[in-house]
Amino acid sequence: RDESLDVDDLRQHTNYAGGYHSDHYVIEMFWEILKGFSLENRKKFLKFVTGCSRGPLLGFRYLEPLFCIQRATGTASEEALDQLPTSATCMNLLKLPPYQRCFHNALFVNYHVNFKNFALV
Repeated sequence: RDESLDVDDLRQHTNYAGGYHSDHYVIEMFWEILKGFSLENRKKFLKFVTGCSRGPLLGFRYLEPLFCIQRATGTASEEALDQLPTSATCMNLLKLPPYQRCFHNALFVNYHVNFKNFALV
């Protein structure tokens, strides 16, 4: 299990807040993008949001608290593209700005593959 990170399992055991839900277009794109990441970048992402690059041994249902994606404050506008996602690792929380449909390039491809520039709060 150490050599994989099951995105579908994480998705199945994720909560949403701030107006996001499992069928929200930002959330759908988020999961599609995360699935396309290499194992190394999935681990970097997991470390960014949980503080650990490995998931629970028996699956993400045992992550305490469960992973949560919360809508960061702001509107789906051009200014939202300037906001960086933030995380609260003690709560396994990703605060994701309400990016427009073009956020695939703006967020994950162009400048955050290494997760070095993400802001930790």
